[in-house]
Amino acid sequence: MQSPWRAGSAIPIGFASLKIHGVLLADTGNVPGAINAYAEALDLARQKHNQQQECDLWVNIGIAYQYSQHFADAVACYERAVELAGADPVLQAARKLG
Repeated sequence: MQSPWRAGSAIPIGFASLKIHGVLLADTGNVPGAINAYAEALDLARQKHNQQQECDLWVNIGIAYQYSQHFADAVACYERAVELAGADPVLQAARKLG
């Protein structure tokens, strides 16, 4: 299992901090960096079997792809979020993308 500590950091990195980092990167025009931050958070979500975080992260990755006008990739991410949400009423919030 991977450590929750980022190399060279004294602060454990979790879902929320990686998501916020991704949002900040995307909002400042560093879409590739944002996608990397979201992908790292997605790895953590998968390790923790946290399907709700996975759904949220797929939506965030889709938004990042939209920012960079990679619309087909964005749609694929949104479809993955919907697929993960399935029939779970808690995860149905991921279907509300707009």
